[in-house]
Amino acid sequence: MAPVPWTKVVLWTLIAYGRPPVLVALLVYFGRSYWEAFVAPWKDSGWTDRGVFIVGSWLVHEVLYVGMNGFFYLCDTYVSAHACSIDV
Repeated sequence: MAPVPWTKVVLWTLIAYGRPPVLVALLVYFGRSYWEAFVAPWKDSGWTDRGVFIVGSWLVHEVLYVGMNGFFYLCDTYVSAHACSIDV
């Protein structure tokens, strides 16, 4: 049995767990001006950053949920079972 390359295992673990927070921090750093430009008209109307974020998150969730489940519903309804069957 070959020895475990602990250095490689630890390095790849640190990369795997360190990459997402670094990417999020970069996204926030570089995307902040775009977000502020997007939110400015909403803030003038009395909204807060939090409110715009919540409504935007809800809207994206609903569009994706309805779109994906609608697609699968159409597939289940209008695609024949024989077209999707697998002969074993």
